[in-house]
Amino acid sequence: MRHRAESVVIGALLVLVGCSRFATEKRIALRFTPKENVTANIPASEGLSASRVLEVLPLTDARTLSDRSLVGENREHSTAVPIRATSSVEEFATVALKRCLSEWGVRLGSGDLLLRGEITNLLVTEDQTYSTAASMRFRLEDRAGTMLWEGIVMGEAHQWGGSFKEENYNEEISDALKRTYANLVSNAGFQKAWMGQRATAFQPLSPSDLEAKILEMMKAGIGTEVIVGYVKNAKVSGPLSAEQIVEWKKAGIPDAVLQAAVSH
Repeated sequence: MRHRAESVVIGALLVLVGCSRFATEKRIALRFTPKENVTANIPASEGLSASRVLEVLPLTDARTLSDRSLVGENREHSTAVPIRATSSVEEFATVALKRCLSEWGVRLGSGDLLLRGEITNLLVTEDQTYSTAASMRFRLEDRAGTMLWEGIVMGEAHQWGGSFKEENYNEEISDALKRTYANLVSNAGFQKAWMGQRATAFQPLSPSDLEAKILEMMKAGIGTEVIVGYVKNAKVSGPLSAEQIVEWKKAGIPDAVLQAAVSH
């Protein structure tokens, strides 16, 4: 009896330990599994020359994180549980980018166009529903290193799902990346540079221009985390004045966005 009781106690302790570990973090294997096929919605690319070969360089992870394996958080309880990837986020995002471009008809290889990119935001938040925010800064160059186009593109994803489901996290990340890449391909400035039209010199945004873009994104229903990522990486001509901060607040711009702009 004694040995049986000890076995029951030990088993219960192991279960508690397992639950404790599960509650402190979750690790997932990244898989590109968008809910719809990549070709289900091909981005608008009217006039885009498919004859120019594009060389996609490895993306870099420029997120301001101490742990670059972080890809999500479960916020269903008072303490957020981190969701971490078991492999490189930047390598996964690079493979996904090449797959999307290839399936959208872009010729990839060694050519006269180079595409560089860095991940500025990528995070899934689970709180009753799944919500994902992604943003990247891309730069199109010629072989000499001359900048032809540069810009920030974003993508979001939302869905219902089961708690702590690895499948749902992968769908969210995949959909957000796919939409980010679609927004890159359909960007008018990117298309013009691709077709060989000279890009105008990149001009930093004025604080008022930045405010207008933020309000436009808010009106489009883009989440606060995506807007914060955009603001942190935007090039602005100067700092916000006290009057502008008050104006932004009255316009309904969230405090997190204000803080990002002021810190910038």
